[in-house]
Amino acid sequence: KSEHFQADNPSAAGTRIIKEGFLTKAPDLNSKSAFSKKWKTRWFSLTSNGDLNYYEDQKAKKFLGTIQLSDCTEVMDAEAEVRRFNCLAIHTPGRIYYIEAERKEDIDEWHKVISPFLPALRTRVETNREVSENKIRSGSLNVTARERTMTIVAQANIAIRKGWLKKQGGSNKSFKDRWFVMDGGKLSYFKDDKTST
Repeated sequence: KSEHFQADNPSAAGTRIIKEGFLTKAPDLNSKSAFSKKWKTRWFSLTSNGDLNYYEDQKAKKFLGTIQLSDCTEVMDAEAEVRRFNCLAIHTPGRIYYIEAERKEDIDEWHKVISPFLPALRTRVETNREVSENKIRSGSLNVTARERTMTIVAQANIAIRKGWLKKQGGSNKSFKDRWFVMDGGKLSYFKDDKTST
C-alpha cells in the first residue's frame, strides 16, 4: 500500500521532507540487460532541496540512489510509453526514470510536488513572483496597516502568500481593500478572503 505524508522534521541539515511513499521503479530501460530486470518497489523520499531519494524499503537508512530534480528537463505521463498504469517519466540528461503508483491519485500527487523543482518552471515562477513583489514595494499595491504581515505557507518549496492589500481602481482611482493570493507566480485578488476559497 502506498504511504505518503509531509514532515517538518529535517532529514538533513537545512532540508525537510516534502513527500514520502512507496512507488514501483523501472530498471534502466535503455540498458542492454533491461529486458531481464523487473520493476521493483522502492521507498521514495522527496526533500526540500529537490533530491528524490529512493531506498530498498521504508526502514532503510542508506538510499540506493538519488534523482536530482534540479537537473531534470521534463516530467510527463508515461502510461502509453511503458504500457503500465499510473506512471511518470522523469527526464534527466543521463537517464529517464520511470515510476509507478498504485492509484492515479497517488501519481498525480507526486507529479504535483515534483514539477515545481524543475529548473524551467522555477525560473518562471521566481520571475513572476519578483514582478509581483516589486509592484508591492513600489506602491502600486499598498499593504494595509491591519494586515502588514502576510501568511506564508510552504508547499513544494514554493511560497503561497495571502493577505489584505489596498488596490487602486481603474476609473475612480479610489483605493479599496482586496484579498490577494499569490500562488505559483500568479497574483489574484478577491473582494474578501472567503471568495478565494
